[in-house]
Amino acid sequence: MVTAVKQKKLNDKCTKPPHWLKLTIALLFTVWLPFTSALLGQQIFTFHDLEKLTLTRALTIKAAELKRRAAKHNLSATRVEHWPEFQASYRYLPDRIDLTDDELNAGNSLILRLSQDIIQVTKTRSARIKNAKAELQAADHATNAALNQALLDFRTRYIDMLQTHQEAESRKRLSRIYHKMLKITKQQYEQGEKLLPDIFEIEKELIKSKGREEFSLARFNSQQQEMADLFNLQTSQIALDTIEYQALRIKKQELQNLAVNNASQARIFLAKSVAENSRAQSAEYRNVHFTPYLGYRYRWHDPGKITGSAEAGIRLAFPLLFPVTHGKRKAQMMATAASWEVAAENARAVARSNVVEAHDRLRLTTHQLMEIEKELEFQRESKRIKNEKLVRLPERVKTDRLRLLRFDVQIEKTRLRKKYLQHEKTLRFYELLYLCGLRWPSELNRTLAHKPGAPTELSHATWVWNTAQTLADDAQQQRLVQFCQTEGLTQVFLSINREIMSSAQSTNILQTTITRLHQNAISVSALIGDPMWIFPSKRNHLIAGLDFIIEYNRRVEVGATFDMLHLDIEPHTLPAWKKEKPELLRRLLETIIQIKVALKSQNTALPIGIDLPTFYHKVDVQALREIISNVSSVTLMAYKRKSLISIQTALSHITPHTTELDKRLVLGLNADDFKTKMALRQFMAQIVTRIDAGEILSGFAIHDYKTYSTLKEK
Repeated sequence: MVTAVKQKKLNDKCTKPPHWLKLTIALLFTVWLPFTSALLGQQIFTFHDLEKLTLTRALTIKAAELKRRAAKHNLSATRVEHWPEFQASYRYLPDRIDLTDDELNAGNSLILRLSQDIIQVTKTRSARIKNAKAELQAADHATNAALNQALLDFRTRYIDMLQTHQEAESRKRLSRIYHKMLKITKQQYEQGEKLLPDIFEIEKELIKSKGREEFSLARFNSQQQEMADLFNLQTSQIALDTIEYQALRIKKQELQNLAVNNASQARIFLAKSVAENSRAQSAEYRNVHFTPYLGYRYRWHDPGKITGSAEAGIRLAFPLLFPVTHGKRKAQMMATAASWEVAAENARAVARSNVVEAHDRLRLTTHQLMEIEKELEFQRESKRIKNEKLVRLPERVKTDRLRLLRFDVQIEKTRLRKKYLQHEKTLRFYELLYLCGLRWPSELNRTLAHKPGAPTELSHATWVWNTAQTLADDAQQQRLVQFCQTEGLTQVFLSINREIMSSAQSTNILQTTITRLHQNAISVSALIGDPMWIFPSKRNHLIAGLDFIIEYNRRVEVGATFDMLHLDIEPHTLPAWKKEKPELLRRLLETIIQIKVALKSQNTALPIGIDLPTFYHKVDVQALREIISNVSSVTLMAYKRKSLISIQTALSHITPHTTELDKRLVLGLNADDFKTKMALRQFMAQIVTRIDAGEILSGFAIHDYKTYSTLKEK
């Protein structure tokens, strides 16, 4: 039986095309086809090209623009209504009609009149124009909404198509791995090292993988054809771009405000409310006419005897039940206007709720990506360790080849899940963009990241200890300012100790240095701290330091004052920490609260920042959260962490608190952990780009100035 099975598979192998031929054909289609398209003069449309094309091809946009054009014509027509009216009327009376008045007895009469309805031009016209403007405004908002919706629909389709394509590619790679595993298992089976069920198990996985690969490929071809038909293009003209979501520090409250202000549906409802109010104003004088006129009347019985005379008069007309009908009509329209206002308020509430939900989904996807990156890194590390063992033990290569391939299967599946989440994150970002009433990511950048008072980039700080010695003369002060400019520093934590507080010369050093730093757009924080301050009996030195800083800020000019108070207390450095961790952490919280009370009693509004290690969450999460809630900024001292995974882990324990409490989070790195400044810069760039820390971080702080400034460039 086994021989028959082998013979059948051998025949199948002979009849099927070899695997290398399939790969060659696939390569030709993916690489050569776009190249030949370019040679044949076909234009290739990128993702951004198709975005622009969407704005001109979408039928919903065309329909909205036609409605807008109609509203614009209506406004133009309304502007010229109710101006003076010209009337001409002709009357003929046959000879047999005998009237006593000779003038009226004329057989022919031609009347020409010029009239003006005073009521309509003074009471109704302005309201009708206002109504037409409101309708045009509603049409404008509807057009913008159609543009944004069309872009979101296209982006969703395109990202879904990309995801299907990458799934097909991933399934193809998995099939190759399973092919290798099947080949090795068959060899081991022939040598008696494996059983037949082992072969069947791998064949089952291979069949499943091939089925999913074929399904994904068929679905991708269908999606690509639909996309091509939508734009009247060939499938070869549609480029498969990689769309990357750009990290941006987005605060939930800012997004809520943006969504409420830009909610298209709310704007449309408000415009309709204005239109109804305008109609109510005009309805008050509906069918009421007060029309003076001037005219000339021509009369003749015989063509040769024409007489004429000028005339003037007033025409007054109104419904008999004018007060009742017009009052009810106005009340109806006012009620309709009020209902539109309520609908607009509800639309704002829905927009606020939707943007919160979308922002939370975006954050969740970001955290899931961070976790899957850890998993992927762990799997790669496990494979690397296994490879190192095989290098040391060559005799085990034969038995462990399958295990290595299984590592490849795990890694490929994890990579596929990572791709899913990356596409999900990009889609969530575009959904957030849509909910904020914006069209392009650059608009969000301009609105949030570049608004007045908001930082456009991550801040960059350093600690300066022993201020009196470090900045003793003018040359050293100039050196600090020059270093800050060269390294792009935006903040300095300047140490304040007893030596500074007891010397008038040191106070002058402070004033000169801070002024120079401020002139170069570098903020300065007063850095104070001692672990003994957590004990009430030792807080007299803390109070003395606060009094010095407060008095200094009051005495010097505005350009020389401290911008912030920075605490570096660190109770975990005390010998008692090992046995009394929760108690000491609570004492730290009490100390911070006392500092806030002291500042408030002195009518000083200095923001408070604090240095925290990465392990306080293991001691008391609630105490850590209360500490964060009582400060403005947290600097997480992630020292001796040289891998992205370790940084991710450190951030994951504190970002839920800083994000929810809306506090600044600065990542502290130690200059001693790096050999060169270039290595430090590259590591910071990787943190921002690879783990999207730009969303949760406000900046970096490098410890400390003395070490940082002596690092080699490369």
